[in-house]
Amino acid sequence: MLQFQPITVQAIREFTPFLCGQNGRLCDFTPANLYVWKDYYYTGYVIRDDLLYFELRGEEGETYYSVPMGSGDRVGGLRLLYDHAASQGMPLRLSLICDDMLEDIRTAFGEVAFSYERDWCDYLYEATPMAAFTGAAYAKQRNHVRRFEREYPAYRVERLRADHVEALNAFLDSFALLRGKDSELAAEEIERTRRALSRMEAIDLLGVVLWVEDRLVGFSAGTRVCDTLYVNFEKADTAYRGSNPDYIDAPFLSNHDVGRIAGFAGRDENKMKMAAAMNLFMGGSVFIYYGEEIGMLGSGNDPSKRAPFYWNAARDNGTTNPPPECELPEEYLMGSLEEQVNDDNSLYNYYRQAIAIRNALPQIARG
Repeated sequence: MLQFQPITVQAIREFTPFLCGQNGRLCDFTPANLYVWKDYYYTGYVIRDDLLYFELRGEEGETYYSVPMGSGDRVGGLRLLYDHAASQGMPLRLSLICDDMLEDIRTAFGEVAFSYERDWCDYLYEATPMAAFTGAAYAKQRNHVRRFEREYPAYRVERLRADHVEALNAFLDSFALLRGKDSELAAEEIERTRRALSRMEAIDLLGVVLWVEDRLVGFSAGTRVCDTLYVNFEKADTAYRGSNPDYIDAPFLSNHDVGRIAGFAGRDENKMKMAAAMNLFMGGSVFIYYGEEIGMLGSGNDPSKRAPFYWNAARDNGTTNPPPECELPEEYLMGSLEEQVNDDNSLYNYYRQAIAIRNALPQIARG
C-alpha cells in the first residue's frame, strides 16, 4: 500500500514538477500552501508510478486524499487509493475536486456522491486583461486603482524581498489586532502567513509590497505552478482607499459572506445591542444584514450565513425552505420576530428605537 511522508522543503522540490499534472487549478495544491498548512491538516505525500498523491485530515479527524496528479495512469491511481483506504478500514474520500477531475473519477468508479463547498472555490483570471484591467469586467478595479493613485501619489510598489519580512511582521501584528479575532482560523492564517514569509526563498514565494510614503499598507504573495500564478496570501490596511468627493461610507456589522454578529458577540443580547448602537450611530449609509435585528445566528458555509428569516417559531406563513447545505441552529435565543415584536425590551425593538433616533437627527449620518 501507499506510504505517505511528511512535507518538508526538500520534499517540495521533489513533488513540485508533478503539480503541473493536476487536472484543474487549485491554490491548495501549490508549494506555499502545502508547506505552511502541512501540520494543520497533517498533510502527507507519496510519489508512485509517475503520480503524486496527498493525504490530509479534516477538522473532525477524517482522512481525505487528493486526486492523483502527474503523467501516470490517474484512473489506475484512483483505484489504488480505493484499495489503500480499504486496507486502513476507511471509505475512500476525495477532497478538493475540480470539474476537470470528474471524468477520471467516473471512469474509475462510475457514479459517485459529491458535496459542493462554495467557500472552497477559487477565482481564475486570464493574466493579460487582468494585468492591464482592460474591458468592462475590470471597470471597478480600474477605477479603484485610479482613485488610490490620486489620493496617495507618494505610493510605491516593490517586489517582495527577504528584507521586507520585519516590516511585514509588524504589519501583520497590526492586522491581527483588527482581524485576527474574527475566528480561530483567521488567527491561524496570519501565523501561517508569517511562516511562509520566513521561508519565502525556499518555497519560491513571489509577491509585491505596497507602500504609502514610509508606511506599509498591503502586500500580496503567492507561487507559480506552470502557467498559473496562485495568490496564497494577501492583506491590506483598508483605511487606505481611493478618493471620491461624493464618497458615502457604508458601515455594517456583518453580511452574507461572514458569520453573523450574534456569534461574534457570544450570543450576549447586551453586546448585540451595543454593536447595533455603534453601527447605527455612525456616519454614512448604514447597512443592517437581515436577521441582525432579531439576533439570528449563522456561520460556516455560505448557505448557513444566509438562512431564511426567522419570522415565527413554526417557520410557516412565508418562511422559505433552506437549501440542504444550510445548517440551522437548534434555537435562536432571542426568539423569532413574532415573539419580539410586542416585547419592549427585545433586540428588535432596540433596533427600532435606535433607527428612530438616527432618522430624527440627520447630522448623525451627514456629520
